[in-house]
Amino acid sequence: MSLLVIVFTIFWSIAIAGMLMNVVLLALRVPPRPQGPAAARPQDIFLLMPMHDEEAIVQAAVERFTRLQWSLAYGRLHLVVVEDGSADSTNDLLTQAAKRHPNIHVLYRRPDVGGRGKGRALNTALAYIRHHALHDPARTVVGVLDADGEISAADLQQVADYFAGDPAIAMVQTGVAVLGTDHWLARVQDFEFSVLNALTQNLRSHLGDVAGSGNGQFFRLTALARIQWGTTLLEDFEISTRLLLAGYPTAYLMTARVRQEPTLTLRTYFR
Repeated sequence: MSLLVIVFTIFWSIAIAGMLMNVVLLALRVPPRPQGPAAARPQDIFLLMPMHDEEAIVQAAVERFTRLQWSLAYGRLHLVVVEDGSADSTNDLLTQAAKRHPNIHVLYRRPDVGGRGKGRALNTALAYIRHHALHDPARTVVGVLDADGEISAADLQQVADYFAGDPAIAMVQTGVAVLGTDHWLARVQDFEFSVLNALTQNLRSHLGDVAGSGNGQFFRLTALARIQWGTTLLEDFEISTRLLLAGYPTAYLMTARVRQEPTLTLRTYFR
């Protein structure tokens, strides 16, 4: 037997064993926490949404938020949009939306400092929340949604219940799915998120090392007292790693999902 065949056999044996382990762990997935007592329920949920040249989807994002706003069993929902130095009409559209909806807060970054990474925009929003949190930081939840991200009221309620059921939890990462799967590349991305990513995150959840996935990250504000997003391209993974190194427990909630628009070109998919 040649060395190449031996290496090939070992590689695929390890790969298959890893997949089988994930399947077993998926069957034994960590169940959602029971709903906690009223005294532990989040009082405020802030959704952070950076926008840069997003004039085409501002109205849709605002409409999704207003539908969510009155759908939770408890807690107040706020949308904090960071207008990250856009060159189009995003700024004007957000200003109009904030005038109509008091729970929409718009933060403006100048064009000369905006558009330099999602982490910087999120830290701008975090600084605002730290100074404007209305109640107990331990009962304040901070979530991240992309401008095209969508979460149902039922799934957002699951997230709130998870924080209420475990006062020690610092971060909850939801599952991620794709909106619309008519295009073949959209189906590829949906499989990647709904199957491959879900299996990996479920394994990490059992190991106590859940990775942030951008869309659908939710944090207890007390965990962000001294920790914030980095400036790398993987700012979501970076902040979850910082939480891990600081000893904060994290969890993956696969029964809740954030849905996002797929990319439909190979160039943007591999970028």
